[in-house]
Amino acid sequence: MILQKLVFLLLLLVSGVCQAQNADTLWTYSGKSEWGRSEGAAVCEVADGGFVIVGCADCKQPEPTGLIIKLDTHGKEQWNVSIANTSLKGIIPLSSGDVIVCGQTGGGHFARAYCASITSKGTIGWTRTLGDSAYCEYTGICRNESGIYCAGIRQEEGSVGDFFVTKMDTSGDTLWTRTFQNWDAESVYGITADTIDGAIVFGANHEKHDGVSYVIAVSSYGETRWATFLSDSVNPNTACDAKQTNEGWAVLSRVVKSEWDWEIMLSLLSRSGEILRTDRFRSDSEQGWIALSMAAMQNRKLVIAFSAIVDRSSSQAGLLYLKFNSKMKKVKEIEGGRNYQINRLIFTKTGHIVSCGEVLSRKNYESGSRSEINPQPPDTRLLVMKLKP
Repeated sequence: MILQKLVFLLLLLVSGVCQAQNADTLWTYSGKSEWGRSEGAAVCEVADGGFVIVGCADCKQPEPTGLIIKLDTHGKEQWNVSIANTSLKGIIPLSSGDVIVCGQTGGGHFARAYCASITSKGTIGWTRTLGDSAYCEYTGICRNESGIYCAGIRQEEGSVGDFFVTKMDTSGDTLWTRTFQNWDAESVYGITADTIDGAIVFGANHEKHDGVSYVIAVSSYGETRWATFLSDSVNPNTACDAKQTNEGWAVLSRVVKSEWDWEIMLSLLSRSGEILRTDRFRSDSEQGWIALSMAAMQNRKLVIAFSAIVDRSSSQAGLLYLKFNSKMKKVKEIEGGRNYQINRLIFTKTGHIVSCGEVLSRKNYESGSRSEINPQPPDTRLLVMKLKP
């Protein structure tokens, strides 16, 4: 009888473990409780096979704390760095094992764009800030052989904003800064390096162009090589990520059909920015509302991650991964767990997927069945996951 009870308890334990983690998940890392409302904004693989994550603690407070966390290849924390009154958005690795991070510091309307080097031991090297009397923030960073590129937004009080690109070297010295005025850039989601020349900046300018996202190629000298607008013709959309392909670029956008009905738009562009093909789709299990979409690409194969309503009766959000083949046709869909939001994901050198973000929770209104996904509940913690290839 005792043996039967032990077997029963063991089965319950195994069942609980299986439910807690998706079969495709190798490990997860959760942020510390003392960080308060924390989130992971970006992740990169470093020279020793481990990972460095940037984000923030107390993210929605007037003075958030920037976080830099180093994990080994098995997801065990090795060190972390906190930077007061700072929010970090982007990261790139260097061959030395060091990383360069970017975001904003100072908080409030007079925040300044911020960039810093972090050594492989977790110490802060050089720091650089950029800004004047307006709000300035770096939202993304990338690197190629010609240098390091940071994209950001500058916003005067009461205005929509202009985006800018800064090119620097590995010592943090600015080579040039180019401001793109009169674009009315409501958002600058990021920047991706072009292996041939310069970088690609993407985001949305909803005010001037009625909900149209943009993709702009900037040369290594700060010149505009080409600019493409991606329009749904009816619904507003935002370019969330861009990855280079053999033919040109794959651009991922969110399309907002209504408050609770979003879709994904995948646009394939030529090297010169010409739109070759546009596909609209939603996942097999998604029932509405997409929180965020990001992509990773390796060997011409694309993976998209997003959080969406997968159970409308309970308004429960699920993390979904969509895999595409080299012809950009969807070949597989994976559910990565419930109530997660992914802000960035990468392919590792071994073909695994590592993603960072935070936990989602549901807030019910008194009006009835309508619910709101709140990505920053009081107990939200930064989340990092590693998935099988």
